[in-house]
Amino acid sequence: MTLTMDCYTTHDYRESMIYHSVSSHVNALKPLIQEGDKKIINIHVSTRELPNDGENNPDFICAMSIFGENGWEQYARTEVSWQNKFHEWVRPFTITYDPNGLHLLHFDLYQITSDLFSLQHQKLVGNCEIDISTLINHKDRCIIVPISPIGADGNTFKAEERYELTIKYSEIDLSIFGSFFLKASFVSTKSSHHFIKPHIFFTVERDGIPFYMSNALKLQSRVDFEPFEMIQQFACGKDKTSPVTFFIHKRTSTVETIGTCTTSIDELTKQSETKLEVKDANMKTIGILGISFIGKVDSPRIDDIRLRGISVQAIYALDFSSGPNSCDAYRTVLNEVGDGLCSLTQCKPYHAFGFGVLNENIKQNLFSILKFTKVKLHGSLYCLSSELRIY
Repeated sequence: MTLTMDCYTTHDYRESMIYHSVSSHVNALKPLIQEGDKKIINIHVSTRELPNDGENNPDFICAMSIFGENGWEQYARTEVSWQNKFHEWVRPFTITYDPNGLHLLHFDLYQITSDLFSLQHQKLVGNCEIDISTLINHKDRCIIVPISPIGADGNTFKAEERYELTIKYSEIDLSIFGSFFLKASFVSTKSSHHFIKPHIFFTVERDGIPFYMSNALKLQSRVDFEPFEMIQQFACGKDKTSPVTFFIHKRTSTVETIGTCTTSIDELTKQSETKLEVKDANMKTIGILGISFIGKVDSPRIDDIRLRGISVQAIYALDFSSGPNSCDAYRTVLNEVGDGLCSLTQCKPYHAFGFGVLNENIKQNLFSILKFTKVKLHGSLYCLSSELRIY
């Protein structure tokens, strides 16, 4: 089975993304519907070591396909799990489950070998299939499925090691909406003897399912992470007292968990700052994780809107009337807004529209943006390969 998407470049597959944060959000190709017996669920995947070609870093992504009227159709992808022996992806697959329908799911595991978005440029290392009813009917909401390794010739083979994909699901409650905004810092109480300081980051889990991974920063006596948003739907649901666990990780050539602490959204939002003692596997304190509560938004967020069947697509409209003096401003807007909306639109190509009148004397190439998106051709906007040119 060969499944592809549009081929354009993206920051998501660049190794620099190893230091960026990842949030759990609605990840679906099609509008979601919850009516009658139908319900919306999130599917979460994880796996331990995967087959590696030995030439590239152990960076992997999981793509899920669904079986429909036209056969197999690629539905969504996780983020890339970088240089990790245990791949626990934060981004789930969000689908509408109809108990009266046919739900065959196919999972492909790819090793990242290129920054091109098309999976044809990545190395397929394994796959597996399930009937979703098997997962839904399991009392633990979790099943473990054998992965069939894929060889260089594209065929499956019997490997000496056994590879497995752990698949879990969680239900969506449409009566819940809103977000919490927080900021975290880590103060180490353990002296570091590393000649080269590692990067550290943290992940947050609920019921064994991760829903946020922070940005990664060099380990110092104090590390201040970027502010982050916790969607209530994913962070705690209706029960703000349910436990959430913070895992502190160290990244060198691989990722190692160095400490944990457990709290709840209720505790984190009762006061402006909460200090949590982080302990290692031997229950020794290695540092203090400080969580500052910035505020809460009770109105629906974009993910809450998308869960109610509304699709989100980025569209740009640029006014060229100001001429070449505005080139830098156009460049900044396209890059900043485009990168910000990338995850919300599932890295789909952007629609761009240009308007305004340019003097005949300056109808020339004003500037060129090496933007990692594919922009559709409209008016005076042209896309040459992955390079957006404004004329």
